[in-house]
Amino acid sequence: MRISSDGELVLTPVDGAYIITVADGKTLYYETLVDGQPALVKPELWLNETGAPVMALAQLTDCLDSWTLMGSSADGLYALNACGYTVSIHLKADGPEVLVDGEAITVPAEDVFLQNDTLYVTDAFLHAALKADTVYDADEKSLVVSFKDKSVAEAQD
Repeated sequence: MRISSDGELVLTPVDGAYIITVADGKTLYYETLVDGQPALVKPELWLNETGAPVMALAQLTDCLDSWTLMGSSADGLYALNACGYTVSIHLKADGPEVLVDGEAITVPAEDVFLQNDTLYVTDAFLHAALKADTVYDADEKSLVVSFKDKSVAEAQD
């Protein structure tokens, strides 16, 4: 993990990137204001130093109607409800503590972190916490994500 001189992880933006869900094959968008006008915007995608896709979790949840994210950077506590899972994230000085439906999972600090008051996650976090499958295509600048509802994922285990 490389950290810049100001103490933040080094992220490289992927300009024009798309995050696509497999279930409907559509590019994700969320509604926001651009120059004071409502607009649909693609969530941003970055790569960390190992080339792993990184996204702002709030942008991702804003794209998916059934997902909710609560919490704040002030206390480093977050709760994510997605795909039938309840994910608790506690960002501590010695690394993140992540619980999925009350059970602890191991998540490296580079896979879920706070930077500039924004909670970021990698595709590895989505896999560990939500059993998501992801494929990043550098040539197409796209991250294809397949989310399975908890009931489906448990039936396959």
